[in-house]
Amino acid sequence: MPINENFLAAAARAFDPGMGTEHVGPLLYALLRMHRPRRALAIGLGYSTLFLLQALADNEAEARRDAAVIAGAADDPLRREVLHPQYPHAGHRGRLHGIDDFSDDPGRLDQFLGCVEHLGLQAYFSLERCRYQDAALARAPDGFDFMWMDCGHQLDYAPLLNRFWPLLDDDGGLLAMHYTYVDIDAEDEHGGKHKVMMPGPFINTVRQQLLQAGLQANFETLSLIEPHKHRQGSVSLLRKLDDGECCRPSSLASEQSLLYGEPGEPLAPLTERAEEMD
Repeated sequence: MPINENFLAAAARAFDPGMGTEHVGPLLYALLRMHRPRRALAIGLGYSTLFLLQALADNEAEARRDAAVIAGAADDPLRREVLHPQYPHAGHRGRLHGIDDFSDDPGRLDQFLGCVEHLGLQAYFSLERCRYQDAALARAPDGFDFMWMDCGHQLDYAPLLNRFWPLLDDDGGLLAMHYTYVDIDAEDEHGGKHKVMMPGPFINTVRQQLLQAGLQANFETLSLIEPHKHRQGSVSLLRKLDDGECCRPSSLASEQSLLYGEPGEPLAPLTERAEEMD
């Protein structure tokens, strides 16, 4: 079942407006449909987890059809043009390992598992009911392809990454984390108070590490913000880079000349503000 009215109606039973994941769920679905992981991990379970599981199910169906296209058993030349012939389409099945102790609301577990069963997604899911600190996880042979973290307090974020970042696949593993921006009370020029959203201490430190690594950085990061919210309105993505993806020291002109036969137009400095460019 793709994301349709039937899925949304079933998933609504697990929705909590205070968790701020009404847009995060579809975002995670799209990320997993693009990333097509085989080994996924979610720490903190609920509404958004159902989108992860549905993405894994839809990936399996899509991969099965793609395998048929590559093998010539399905006639779809336009799809065949974009598919990687060496990608292991056949036999693809992703699984999600979930970690949550459900200590905040034990009834939430039955509600969540009921949604998983109603949607027929049990085959893609395993549950470890415990705190993340007590999870008995060992590194998979190739690591986890994808991780979603939506639990705890900002003070938990560094311990979470310290524990689970080494378990993320070094070859393009993708990690998403919810609620990485914080709101503070600021005073305007008239003495009034208003909320200001800013990167939390954790994601600010991640950015510092990235900038300090320079050309040797082996991960990249991006934060997505919901400006209409002052809490539960941010998601940060971190992706590990293999050697072939790390930043190269060669210039735009030299690489474009090599690839396309001409240097092309130079790229203006992106660090300049709009007012500086006028």
